[in-house]
Amino acid sequence: MIKILMLASALATVGTPANVDDIGFVPGSLKEFLSAYDAATTPAHRAALELLIEGAKEGIMSAEAQLEVQQRMALYCAPTNLDMKPPQIIQLLKIAVKDDDRYEAVPVGFAILKAYEAAFPCTKKP
Repeated sequence: MIKILMLASALATVGTPANVDDIGFVPGSLKEFLSAYDAATTPAHRAALELLIEGAKEGIMSAEAQLEVQQRMALYCAPTNLDMKPPQIIQLLKIAVKDDDRYEAVPVGFAILKAYEAAFPCTKKP
């Protein structure tokens, strides 16, 4: 239960772009996000959308760090030196949607978490 509450708290802190006008709206589902990202016509628009991804990533990483401190099971087990940038995460999300179109309907932050879990599964407990 604590794990779920920490994750919900982390995902709720997803940052919004510095300039929402660069997006025009804040996408809710992964499908909306990917459509907006692919249709981005300016570098500022694309950067604002990438900022959303960065915020979600930071929230998920914070939840992971808290689980590690508490010596609890990790949500995913990425290599310690991995530092995925927003374009790489977006590519991972596109692969996730291609593999399972149910991802399209979920919020972006949750889709990132599920994509990380699929790409970097944990094989042992801490």
